[in-house]
Amino acid sequence: MFLKQSLSFVFSLLLFVLVGCDSGSDDDATVFVDSYVHFYNASPNASDAKFHLDDQPYSSADFGDVTILYTVDENTYNFKLTRKDNYGDDVDILEDSVTLRQGVQHLFIMTGDFRQPELMEFDFTLTDVDDGFVQLHIAHLAQNLAPVDVYISSSTETFADAEFLASLDYKGFSSSLSKEAGDYIVYLTDSGSDNIVFQSEDIILSELNRYVLALREDFGPGTSSVALDRISNSSSVIEYQDINEAAQYRVYNSIDAIDNVDFYRNGLDNSADFTSLNNDVFSDYMLSSFGDFTLSMTEAGNADNVYFRDLLLTLNYADSKSVVVYNDEEGLPSALSFEQDVRPLAYQSDANLVNIIADYSQVNVYFVRSDETLDTATYTYENLDFTDVKNFTLPTDTYEIYLIYEDENENRFLLYRSEPITLQDDINYTFIAEPDAQEVNGFKVNIL
Repeated sequence: MFLKQSLSFVFSLLLFVLVGCDSGSDDDATVFVDSYVHFYNASPNASDAKFHLDDQPYSSADFGDVTILYTVDENTYNFKLTRKDNYGDDVDILEDSVTLRQGVQHLFIMTGDFRQPELMEFDFTLTDVDDGFVQLHIAHLAQNLAPVDVYISSSTETFADAEFLASLDYKGFSSSLSKEAGDYIVYLTDSGSDNIVFQSEDIILSELNRYVLALREDFGPGTSSVALDRISNSSSVIEYQDINEAAQYRVYNSIDAIDNVDFYRNGLDNSADFTSLNNDVFSDYMLSSFGDFTLSMTEAGNADNVYFRDLLLTLNYADSKSVVVYNDEEGLPSALSFEQDVRPLAYQSDANLVNIIADYSQVNVYFVRSDETLDTATYTYENLDFTDVKNFTLPTDTYEIYLIYEDENENRFLLYRSEPITLQDDINYTFIAEPDAQEVNGFKVNIL
């Protein structure tokens, strides 16, 4: 389970319940006097997108995120989505005329390829939610997921006890469902069969809330290719993975003096996951179940010569991780690990920057385009400590990479400068700042 939180639940709940409704009717039922709108980003290769109503900008959402719920007047609006270009300027993605109605909650959803996205609208008339219950809708937003049947059970039950909720195809929405608040498991099966293709972690449904459970694309290592997002009236999205989804990891050895190594998981008595791995290259990914493991590195073919033993590695459902081996400050082999995003992006790339240079307390890395200098570069990462890992996105463009040391007098010294490199979208990159005796100044940034 993964929580993405941008604004507090309390603020959004107050906005939704107190500002936008009037409870003065005779039968004490809430009368919702405004329209309510929010935006969810389900485009699988998208980055941040912002929505506008009649050129009034509201908030933005990255893939798998939702904006807060806004209260607006009933009216017809020009709905527009924008993204940022390589230099941070707004670019229109799509626009459409939409009618927002009194007492209706409108969820606008971006799907499809981010280069040519589609806009969906899902709306429902607001009614009171009974004490002890939730209002639930299911949405199928995963283009690569075949038609499915959706079932739900208590978290203490099994699929044999599950209740059928809906049959859904891509872009399908269920009708409104009322369920008692509690902890649940959602199951997806192939349409018309009991073959389970997805089983969620425990999902918490709290009373008096309205939820959309969105099935959307996922980019884990296994065959599931779908995750479930719990969307509420706040800007929090909780992501739930398939408990049967695999994890994966790969390794990189940066130590020039140690080449041709083997890696073992959970002890040297097991078969090696990777054998005869050369330095300065990533291995392929190795599939794994989720769990906590130890990792050991030995000389290739000689398990008695151990370089390090029992590094802890945690892999959760659908994780992709990279392990980087380096010399610590005492010159002994060690390793670090970090999450590796494998989702392809349009217009940009996901990147990880790793500093394993122990010679300096901190270094700076600059990605400089042809019309920039070190002083004007947009994408700069300064004060990187030894073993720091930075995750960020870089727009598709051509860059020179500078590795710089700055002393206490703010004098800058060049440690490495790359040739111009053109990044490609749909590819994610790892940049490793590391020692290299073959380079003029003894360092490099390896691009992987």
